Amino acid sequence: MKIKHKLKNMNLLLYIFIIFFCLFSFLSFIPTYTNADNNEYSKVLDDLKKDEGFNIEDYPLVEDNHSLQVIQIAESNDKELFIYVYQPSAKYIATSIDFSTTYDEDDNFYDFNNYKLKLLNQEGTLSKYVVENFSIKDDDIRYYNITDIYRNFDETVDEDPSGDGNVTTEVAYEVGQLWSAETKDNDIKYDYVYVETIEIVEKYVGFLRYEDGFFLSKNSCDSHYIAFSTDKYISKLFAAEIYYTQRTATRVLGQTVYGEYVDKHIEIEYKDVANSTSNLLFKNYSWDRIQKTSDFISDENDKLDDSAKESIEKCSWILRFAETPYFFGTASGESWTRVENVSILRLKFESFGITFDLGVVDNKTTGKSTPDNVNWWETFFKAVGIVLGCLGFLILFIFLWPFISPVLSVIIKFLLNCLKYIFKGIWWVITAPFSVFNNDD
Repeated sequence: MKIKHKLKNMNLLLYIFIIFFCLFSFLSFIPTYTNADNNEYSKVLDDLKKDEGFNIEDYPLVEDNHSLQVIQIAESNDKELFIYVYQPSAKYIATSIDFSTTYDEDDNFYDFNNYKLKLLNQEGTLSKYVVENFSIKDDDIRYYNITDIYRNFDETVDEDPSGDGNVTTEVAYEVGQLWSAETKDNDIKYDYVYVETIEIVEKYVGFLRYEDGFFLSKNSCDSHYIAFSTDKYISKLFAAEIYYTQRTATRVLGQTVYGEYVDKHIEIEYKDVANSTSNLLFKNYSWDRIQKTSDFISDENDKLDDSAKESIEKCSWILRFAETPYFFGTASGESWTRVENVSILRLKFESFGITFDLGVVDNKTTGKSTPDNVNWWETFFKAVGIVLGCLGFLILFIFLWPFISPVLSVIIKFLLNCLKYIFKGIWWVITAPFSVFNNDD
C-alpha cells in the first residue's frame, strides 16, 4: 500500500511538472524586451498599472492581428513624450508616429510632423516608446493630435502595390486621438477624445524629368508628385502637408554612391506654382502644385509612359511637392536626388460645401528610380556618352600601343605554345591505341 501511495505522489508531481513546463513554454513565445541603453526608464507594465482601471486581460495575444494601437501617452520631467502601444500579435515594433501640437484660433490643427519612435521596453503585447527629437511645450495644457502610427512593411502579411514600381516602406495604422495633458497642482492629468481623420485609399508616387541644358552636358529638373484618392469626397483641395526623405546620388563608371538621408517636411497650397530652370535654348516649364488628375494627364499626356498613366488614372488628385536637380555629363557621369518614404500628413479640403482640415492616414511609399516621362534628350546624351567613351578608349589604346605591343606579343606566344602542347596531347591520346595495335602485328 505504501508503494502505491508513493507512486501516486510521483505521478502527481510529474503531472504538475508537465503542466508547468507547457505553461512556461507558452509564455516564452510572448517576447519581453528592454533596451540595454534605457535601463533608467521604468517598464511599460509598471507605468500602466498605476492606472486603477488598467487590466492586462484587455490586451491579449492575437497572432493574426498585425495592427498597432496607441493606448496611452505620458510626459516626463525631462520634457520627453512617451507612447504606449498595444500590438496584438506581439511581433512588430513601431517605427514612427504622426501628430500635431499646433492649432489655430478655430482649433484646427496643422503643422503635422512624422517623428521617429525608440522602443524602451516591451512586455508581451504592450510596448513603451519615446518620441525622438521632440520636446514638450511649457503650456499649462499641451495637446497632441495623433493621426497614425507606423511599423515596417512585412511582405508576408501586407498587401504590396499592384506592380507599378512603388514600394511601401512603412504601414500606417489609424489612431485618431486628440490627447490633452494638463499640469495642475504639480500633477499631470491626461485625457483624450477621438477625432476624425482622412485615409489614402489609392496612391502612386513618381516624378517627371524636364530637360534643360546644352550639348554633351545637361542640367534637368525632376518634378516629384503624388497621385492619390481618399475615403472622403474632395471637391476642392486647398492645402497639404507632406513628409518625405531624400538623399543625393552620384553614378560614375557604373558605380552609384548615395549620400545621407535627410528628413523633409513641406506644406503646399492650391495657389502655389513651380517652375523648372529656364534656358535660352530650351523650354521653361511651370505647373500648379495642386492639380486634379485629369488636368495633370492633359498637360503631360504626350510624355507619360503607359504604366504611370494607368496608375495615375486610378487617382483623383495630384500633389507636385518638390523639385530636385538632375545633371548628366558624358565625362562626369550622373548626379540626382532620390526621394523616398513619401507620406501625406494633412489635407485641407472642401466636401459638399463644408471645409475640413484633417490629419491623413497614409503609408510611406517610395516610387521607382526612373522618370515617368519619355526623355529623348537624356537617351540621346547617354548614347553620345557611350560613343565618346568607346572612342576615348580606342584613342588611349592606340596611344599606348608601343608599350602594350611587346607585352601582348609575349602573352600571345605563350598562349600559342600552350595550345600547341594541348593539341599534341589530344593527338597522342587519340593515336596511342592504334600505335599499340601496330606494334602487336
